[in-house]
Amino acid sequence: MDFSKEFKNWLLEKISDALDDYEGAIVYSCDLALKLFEGENANGSVSCSSYEAKEFIRQYWDDAGEIFDDWKSNIGESLNPFENPESFQVIMLLEGARDVLSQSSFLDDHWNDEFELTRDVIKTIKTDIGIDCTPSLDSEGREAREVSLDMATYALDAYIPEQAQKVM
Repeated sequence: MDFSKEFKNWLLEKISDALDDYEGAIVYSCDLALKLFEGENANGSVSCSSYEAKEFIRQYWDDAGEIFDDWKSNIGESLNPFENPESFQVIMLLEGARDVLSQSSFLDDHWNDEFELTRDVIKTIKTDIGIDCTPSLDSEGREAREVSLDMATYALDAYIPEQAQKVM
């Protein structure tokens, strides 16, 4: 499917968070989208708000049309996003996630295999689908997190009075 950049970014963020949440889980590639979003599917809602679901569908109207057409041609039934916007948003999430995850060569190679979502597997999947997993580096090649810690230490040393530092 040909999704807008904004919708795809929303999907990538949801997928990235869900993959991290499911680290250590045993999954099948063919069911990964359903596994990652089983809570939303069981609830019948992404946000538990009809208003938010309607606004979401409005914001991603062209993407909703893509999913509507794909669903109709593959499943054979027409969906009415106005009848139950929360359920339609769940379908957008599941079908969008399936489409994005189908771009992973790792998942394609292990389509019918059961495997553990290890940190390395998650990193591979994220890289395959275009989620940048490389840490930000400074000019000296240190991770941005390390630089932030160094700067925080410097800030504490510079701004905390000597008496307070001795207590610490």
